[in-house]
Amino acid sequence: MDITTKRLDYLPIIGHALKKLGAAQIIDTLVPPDPRSHASTGECVEALIVAILHGKHTLSRIDDLFAPFDLELAFGWTATDAQFHDDRLGRALDALFEAGPTKVYSAAILRAVAAFELELKLLHSDTTSVSVYGEYESSEEADDPDDEHAAPHVTRGHSKDHRADLKQVVFGVTVTGDGGVPIFGRVASGNRADVEEMRWLLGRLAEALPNPTGSTLVGDSKFFSGATLLLARKHGFNVVTMLPRNVGVWGEAYSAYRRVLSAGEPLASLKVVYPDSLDDEAGVDERPEPEKEWRGRSFDVKHAWTDDETKVVHELPLRALVVESTTLRDQKTPIVHARRDKERKALDKVVARLRAREFDCETDAQRAAAAAIERHGPELHRLTMKVVSEEVAEKRPGPGRPRADEVRPTRTVWRAVLEVEHDDHDVQEAILRESCFVIVTTLSRDEVPDDELFRTYQEQNQVEVAMRHFKNPLAVAPIFLKSPERIAALGLVYVLAIMVYVLIQREVRRILAARDEVFPGNKGLTARPTTEVVFRLFEGIDTMRIEGQAGVIISNMSTAQRDALVLLDHSLLKDPRVNLGKLREPRPRRRGWRWKPKTKGDAD
Repeated sequence: MDITTKRLDYLPIIGHALKKLGAAQIIDTLVPPDPRSHASTGECVEALIVAILHGKHTLSRIDDLFAPFDLELAFGWTATDAQFHDDRLGRALDALFEAGPTKVYSAAILRAVAAFELELKLLHSDTTSVSVYGEYESSEEADDPDDEHAAPHVTRGHSKDHRADLKQVVFGVTVTGDGGVPIFGRVASGNRADVEEMRWLLGRLAEALPNPTGSTLVGDSKFFSGATLLLARKHGFNVVTMLPRNVGVWGEAYSAYRRVLSAGEPLASLKVVYPDSLDDEAGVDERPEPEKEWRGRSFDVKHAWTDDETKVVHELPLRALVVESTTLRDQKTPIVHARRDKERKALDKVVARLRAREFDCETDAQRAAAAAIERHGPELHRLTMKVVSEEVAEKRPGPGRPRADEVRPTRTVWRAVLEVEHDDHDVQEAILRESCFVIVTTLSRDEVPDDELFRTYQEQNQVEVAMRHFKNPLAVAPIFLKSPERIAALGLVYVLAIMVYVLIQREVRRILAARDEVFPGNKGLTARPTTEVVFRLFEGIDTMRIEGQAGVIISNMSTAQRDALVLLDHSLLKDPRVNLGKLREPRPRRRGWRWKPKTKGDAD
């Protein structure tokens, strides 16, 4: 009797999410399976997703990675591990690129929204650079970089990794405000400007979403430009973004805020963080100073710009929320003080040089002093000028030691004297200005109050989390991809992989919140486990297959793992082929020890 054992671990959790998302079906609909291939393109993409989530980021030796696992039970694949070799996976990436990434995203968005009830009211977008190794000498700039079938040009550009020695590509992604689920992205040329890529993402996103009207796009300062705002309005998007300091509207909004402060008018408290030791039951009078605080006020402004091509002047009404942050104040105060000290040293040198000069008349001295003030006009000091006359001895007409009774003639010279005064008021004004930032939006106060607008922008960190998932492992992945087309397709696979990863986390947290339940975490129980925490709970599960028998025996499963599958309503427990075998109890102080989830009746 031949008995085959395989590992299972957390693969059924990934398989459940992939099945619910329908990734393979979506791709196989766009890329019909070739009867000569044992593994369809959809199965190959799912295999790449599983490999990425397993920590492997190359096409080579994925078949070896899968060899110990029971792929048929976990995913229902018809292909075996040996059929996921690098040649087949490379051809799958080629086919995926030819099918058109936008079509895949559109179908995936529709499926995810329906299956996981995603909320698309808030969307967060961002771009970053990803360094690659290799020369990519055959890579060329596409005739139309905005074409969805344009292959990215692997070249040098502005590296956000500070690796100017390496070529790169630019990656842009959009995630939902509902859990930070990636729903759209692509790999673009390494020299692609961020603002251009943001406009491309905006346009394609409008095509892919079921109904973009009313959705709000949140982005950082690279999202702010007249053309981008106009395009967003055209597609029906609202916008929330950070206003760059070099835009004139920034100074206009800050000046309005400064006038409000001077007039003593009340400001909105946007967010307050008190020390952790603060008792929630403490009264208002007992509250200590906040640890962090954000306050501000919004003002109506207008942003005008001229279209470079049509020369038409556009004017867009905006709402600018000026935010004053104590965190920024604490960071900027020593920086401003250091800038003040540096400025004082530079001014002292200017004063000394000017004091040493001699002028023939008072007017020349005054002009030189005025020019010095204009040229070196300080930010954090005040310069005052005065002109003084001085009698200096003329040079002797010839060589030799002067006689004891010799009287040397004198002449009158003029000197410009600058006095440097420290101005604490200017220092405090500089600290205040540095402590502020401006958020602009097309939303009215009735739609989104100031405090909600601030929270909306703070949630921009959700896309940054997605970037970290994508960027850290992908930084070395394109080493083995010699084709820009495959790099572009791999970017799509990474978006789908992170989508699956985040959907697992979102789904588990949703179930726990609905049932007021907790989950075994790294340190005790938690109501907000990460996907990594979920994966770790399911480590160690194996399968056993006996020759001649159709069933599958699950071995080495603990009661905590079984209870987690019940909690998640996992299909593995409903599979008629599956026999759980004898369950083991988790050892003391191990993951899942003494964890008893509530029954459905308890939750009700």
